[in-house]
Amino acid sequence: MSAMRRSRFAMLLGCALLATDAAAQVDSVLPLKGSYTGVIDGAGSDSVLRTEGVAGSLLTVTVKAKNGLIPVLSLLNLAEGEDVDISGYTTGAGSSKLKVLKVPLPRTGPYELRVAGVDATAGNFTLTSVIKLPGDAKKVKASVQAEETTGTLVSFDALASTMLSGSLKLIGAGGANLPDVILEGPLGGIDLTTKLMDKGGSVVLGKFELPSIGTYRVSLAGPVPEGTVLVSLKAKPPKAGGSGKPSALVEVAAGHLALPPSAAALAGQLEVLTLAGASDVPVDGGFTVESPPASTWQPLIFREKTCGKPVFLGLRDPKSGEVQADVQSTATALVLLNPYLLYADEAQREDYLAAATTSSSFANLVAKLNTAYATDPCTALDLNAHPEVYTALAEAMVAALEAAGPSPPLGDGGLGDPPYVVDEPGPGITIINPRHVFYAIAKAGLDGVFVNAQRVERKEAIVVWKWPFEFSLDPAETSYALGDGSFELWITKGSLLKLFNMQDPEGLAATHNLAQSIVYLIELLSGYLPKIPLEKLPLYIQLDADLVVDLEQALIEEDVTAIIEVIVELMQDQATGLAKWLLASAEEGAAEASQEFLKAAGGLLKNVAFALKVLEAINEQGPFFWDLVVAPQEVTYHVTQSAGVITSFDVNTAPVVTVDADPPAGIVGTNFVFDASGTVDNADPVSSLQFRWDFEADGTWDTSWLPMAATSHAFDAPGAKTVIAAAMDQGGLIGFGTTVVNVGGGAGTASHVKLFRDALPWDTNATVTTLTSLGFAAGTGPDTYEVLPSSQMATASLIPGEDLVVISNDQPQVFYDNYADAHLRFVQFVQNGGSLLWGACDLGWKGGSMAAAGIVLPGGVVPSYSYQNWNYVVAPDLPLMAGLPTAMDHNYASHERFTNLPLGTTTYMVDGSGLPTLIEFSLGLGWVIVTGQPLEHQATYVYGAPDMAALLPAVLGYFTGAGPQPPLGTVTAGGPGPASAGTGGPHR
Repeated sequence: MSAMRRSRFAMLLGCALLATDAAAQVDSVLPLKGSYTGVIDGAGSDSVLRTEGVAGSLLTVTVKAKNGLIPVLSLLNLAEGEDVDISGYTTGAGSSKLKVLKVPLPRTGPYELRVAGVDATAGNFTLTSVIKLPGDAKKVKASVQAEETTGTLVSFDALASTMLSGSLKLIGAGGANLPDVILEGPLGGIDLTTKLMDKGGSVVLGKFELPSIGTYRVSLAGPVPEGTVLVSLKAKPPKAGGSGKPSALVEVAAGHLALPPSAAALAGQLEVLTLAGASDVPVDGGFTVESPPASTWQPLIFREKTCGKPVFLGLRDPKSGEVQADVQSTATALVLLNPYLLYADEAQREDYLAAATTSSSFANLVAKLNTAYATDPCTALDLNAHPEVYTALAEAMVAALEAAGPSPPLGDGGLGDPPYVVDEPGPGITIINPRHVFYAIAKAGLDGVFVNAQRVERKEAIVVWKWPFEFSLDPAETSYALGDGSFELWITKGSLLKLFNMQDPEGLAATHNLAQSIVYLIELLSGYLPKIPLEKLPLYIQLDADLVVDLEQALIEEDVTAIIEVIVELMQDQATGLAKWLLASAEEGAAEASQEFLKAAGGLLKNVAFALKVLEAINEQGPFFWDLVVAPQEVTYHVTQSAGVITSFDVNTAPVVTVDADPPAGIVGTNFVFDASGTVDNADPVSSLQFRWDFEADGTWDTSWLPMAATSHAFDAPGAKTVIAAAMDQGGLIGFGTTVVNVGGGAGTASHVKLFRDALPWDTNATVTTLTSLGFAAGTGPDTYEVLPSSQMATASLIPGEDLVVISNDQPQVFYDNYADAHLRFVQFVQNGGSLLWGACDLGWKGGSMAAAGIVLPGGVVPSYSYQNWNYVVAPDLPLMAGLPTAMDHNYASHERFTNLPLGTTTYMVDGSGLPTLIEFSLGLGWVIVTGQPLEHQATYVYGAPDMAALLPAVLGYFTGAGPQPPLGTVTAGGPGPASAGTGGPHR
């Protein structure tokens, strides 16, 4: 198999194949015989319809238009992403009645019909379609001369829900009986135990339903006596009639919304949304709304109709069906929007809820909500307006999880292992999957062609409700018909490039993992766990190329939170089609309600995931989504089997790639050396591996495959550059590694300064004095600064690309308390392109403590107190350190040292132990500098040499583009004395 086929990142090169129209929405799913009535509004308007057929089917479509519409029709083979040429089968082109007569479908799978208007014509139309299946999709007959090496007796294509029955008979074998009959489909082997009847030399198959569309194969287990096997199967496809609009599965939720006094003005202005319905809420607060059947606690969203934002959340009890709707239920429902609850059963969720709602953190959450409702009810659940709500929410979630107690270390139970192979009696093997995500398997013989793609099953149980979770390590088992011979077995977690191609193992696994992700998040958002065929997802949604790229980037960066956020965006973008898939409903009212519910609920879930990530309240053992990242991508086994017994076996896994960069930071034009010689492969030495590089993480490989582990590159634009290395072993398996380098950093990224402080740090106005020396004046435009109190942290406008936000050193406790509440706003500001200077020296003259406020520094950087008289410059060639001596002293030179640095952090200065004290890193599109030096004190009071007085103007000049500046005028050691909690001892 080629390296390109094996590459996770190759999809970025061809992601355009995934989306014929990123904005398109599926309007209906048509059965074998169906109809649809729609409207075309003009240029750019179209209707998209999905259907399924087997190879060789004949499709006839008639489009009748009115009101001036001249229809045009196209047909897309979704499995291949290719248009089907229907020009030779079309009549009536250019008229109001268009017909496509008996066009043969080239392969088995999903198809898309698209109706548009010629030359921007508009009007109504009615479309009817009929698919005539080929004869071998209804009756399968074969006469096969059986020998001991017989594999597949017969194969055929069929639609999902086809009813299969028939018989197999052995002739000319002296009365011998047939071995066991094996039926394999696109999703793997099918258990026929209860459907087979042995009649001595023949086997009768009772009726049973085929689970999915695709190719099915019939074979025999064990040695086959010589003779002729007569195969006679009857396949009854699903009913051809109907409109493609089965009724939705819904219930009715009823209750009363109790508004707090501060939100009384909202009476009569709200609507209630569920996944299945929507209705207005009367002035008295009573409501009824259709909802899907609840499998667990079910959130209801109350949205203000004018501003369009969710304001309250109701909660429906899955046992009693009663609905609570008030501030308390809003807090409780938010606590349940926890991605770590995916595998939890109802009893575990009740334990979690009990712990959450009795914690002091939950009481704080309710208090924050009440304050937010008193301020502006319409923005109470808005992250930017009320970050303190989501901070309190994350704390309540973690408190509830930790109340269950810590779990023991996970141990060796296969956390890092790929699926593996176990021999079983006869021609089959068993695939053991210790992971929680789907894989797919295919086999290749000496010809190198992979066939018989099959899904590898997964497990999802939690053994003990602890934090971190203690997972079930009892793996899933999947039977696979191997047969005798020498084979390469390829087991893969899937590739986004092959999404929706169910005949390819990469597409099979990737589609099931994406579909399972959506199902899990739907249950979290709506309380409804749909039992639906995962492989049907391609019929209902379009893939937006940009979202697919974002999802792959999140996988590259191993960012579980980002994966959830991107999938939620996909759900919001494709909400109407997903509603039809999830609820088996094509009713427009239900679909519209589902779309609005998913948009609102998805936005809340993204807020929750963001808060958990920023506050470092995440755990690497989170269910399912973590395995999407850490589970091995693929593995190959080389197996020889004779007479049903494995006689030789070896395994090959992909290389584990590590990348080092020298230097770790630079400027435009710096020649970086990237070295992947630390890469390890289970079979081949690093000298026999081949490497290639993508220097911009944009999906375009900037080098070809070369037998060299190191390369160099200079960047022509500033930014945080993610560099990807791919290593390929001699078996064709590919591993990937990344690193991040800082090119230019945050230099010149701000023109206005917002200085937050409640008191003069160490009684000095050094920051304002420095800004004045750099040419800044008090004001609100370019080249100006503002001094803002911490009481405005939650409300002050923060403008990415313009503002440098400065968090002052040495502040009173209320300052740090206010920052902790508003922390999410500041991180969001940086991620959107803002610049942030964080002075991390607390416990000074003003006595405030970051730890007492529960502050998490941006990027999860961890500070630790260590008073040092000397600091050392370790990046003298970078602009921020220009002109500074490599060793500088002060009393104290630094208060803090930092650990848990984000990937790609630039370390400018270290203490006497070599630990960072002045760092810079990127978050999203913006930049953060965190200082352990008491910059304001150093700029004013001299102890020893005056070198450190230059740091404050250097940092401010760096961010604002003013450049290096001479130190301010200083006060001698005979001045106010070192900064301490008092005024006489060493400063702190």
